[in-house]
Amino acid sequence: MKYIANLIVEHIEEIGSDDIVAVIMDGACEGAFKFITEKIPHIQCFICPTHSLDRFMSNICSDKDTITVRGQGNFDWGEDLFSRALKKVKFVVKTVTRHQFPLDAYRRVKNEANAELEQGAEQYKDLIKYCDTRFMSQLLMAEQYLKSITILERLLVDAKFTSWLRNKSRSTKEKFRKVKEYVRSTGLATTVKLMMRTFKTCMLLMRMTDGKTGATLGKVYGYMCVLDKMYRSPIGGMSLCMREKIHAIFMARWQYFHIPLMTASYMVDPEYIAQEHTADEIKEFRCVMRQMATDDHSYANILMEYGTLRQRIELNAEDFKDDTPWTHAREISALQWHDTYTFDLVHLLWFVRRLSSLPCSGSKCEHGWSIEAWVHSRRRNRMLQKTTEHMVRFHSNLLLEDSMNAWDVVVLPWEDELVIEDAGRWSQVSEGSSAPAASASSTQPAVSPVSSTATDGDNDDDDDDDDDD
Repeated sequence: MKYIANLIVEHIEEIGSDDIVAVIMDGACEGAFKFITEKIPHIQCFICPTHSLDRFMSNICSDKDTITVRGQGNFDWGEDLFSRALKKVKFVVKTVTRHQFPLDAYRRVKNEANAELEQGAEQYKDLIKYCDTRFMSQLLMAEQYLKSITILERLLVDAKFTSWLRNKSRSTKEKFRKVKEYVRSTGLATTVKLMMRTFKTCMLLMRMTDGKTGATLGKVYGYMCVLDKMYRSPIGGMSLCMREKIHAIFMARWQYFHIPLMTASYMVDPEYIAQEHTADEIKEFRCVMRQMATDDHSYANILMEYGTLRQRIELNAEDFKDDTPWTHAREISALQWHDTYTFDLVHLLWFVRRLSSLPCSGSKCEHGWSIEAWVHSRRRNRMLQKTTEHMVRFHSNLLLEDSMNAWDVVVLPWEDELVIEDAGRWSQVSEGSSAPAASASSTQPAVSPVSSTATDGDNDDDDDDDDDD
């Protein structure tokens, strides 16, 4: 862990420690936190919320008797309601998508159903396969399964599909018999709907943090409060015992990655700044103020200006006489909001800028590792490391190619004139009989800008078993 800490500290000092507020890592690197803060006391380290939320949903969808949360202890579980439902959904999706003919038949039936829909209605889509690097992909798979039940029912009675199935082996027929049983089971659909209601907000929060959308720590804290309230209240179709277990595990996961920096970000976020805060939240907020204060921006000045802002809000004074600031709070970033409405509170604005610009996930740094872990599935685990690296590089280049094809080349008028002028000069030098060859060869022609156009690649699907457990 000291090696990791020294590596992080080295990069922080290279950038400038005054410009760094926090370090985000996954739970495996938690041991390095104390070594980082020993060398740079004002740096705050915390565990990536995205990983913790993903693990929380994985815990609730397991059938283990006991759930262990690092640093928080063991929690009784022993519930298999969601686990059994997910296994059945995975069985349906894998059985349909692993055979080429049923997959083609599904898409044909889907297109026929979409053609019958009214204009503007939500279109039916392909089934979603899950991946190993994010458990939430299994929940997305279940969510899409719910929307696709109508298409699956049509598939099972489709004449071409039933004719194909009639000539298949006994094991294949048995698999599709189970598919028919699961698709027509109202109990399975009810359980999946309950699962989606239970995790809907959690999935939204995880996609916000994992999707590089600019979500802030304040938004994370706010949504965690919403989840806390939801799991404290009755959930229709769920037993009291199961809900209380879910809430206990959720709170343990929250305590696992929570630090006061999140509370401080929440209390200055425009969406939540006008709310009443608890004594514990205020205590954590002031603790962060003290830790981040400098000689130029003292704790006393930051605290005083925060009090001034709260007073303006409570008295509806100055810019807070109408609802405009609160409309903007939902439309613009926290950073823009404070630049607009607290521009005269220079010490508070300095403090808020450092909080509002913090990312809330370590996912940006893990793209290559996650893809490599995905490549190393059971069917590919004998590949050489060099081959794996080539596949990761190829996958990353595909993403870059999409960005390049979408790039809109903007050529200013004066650039056009330079291009035409240089091209004309080059043409004269090339055609002139008296111009020395050496002079012509030493002159570099202007390169005219070329606008790239995106090409739609073929979406070929092969018949493979890559998703087998």
